[in-house]
Amino acid sequence: MTEEQNCEEEVFPLSVIYLDQTASVLTIRKTQLQLVACACMFVASKFRETNHLSSKILVMYSDCSITVDQLLVLLHYPSLFAAVVKSSEWLQVSHNT
Repeated sequence: MTEEQNCEEEVFPLSVIYLDQTASVLTIRKTQLQLVACACMFVASKFRETNHLSSKILVMYSDCSITVDQLLVLLHYPSLFAAVVKSSEWLQVSHNT
């Protein structure tokens, strides 16, 4: 997906790191995995891309197994990604130096 959407090559590995960090602090049910993975991809894309992946594109690539509303609700959950992004900040700093 990241290749088809011409994303920078750091987007996918960063999203995997976010997913791993999220799974280390939250219990993710099997039925929620694709939703959380899409949210991680969205966040990674926002960090690395000028024109980030849209929620509609992520839903399309999930074969509509999630909805835009589900994704946006998850992304707006106040502290869901705060701990994950904070724990991964060293990657951003070390990558930029």
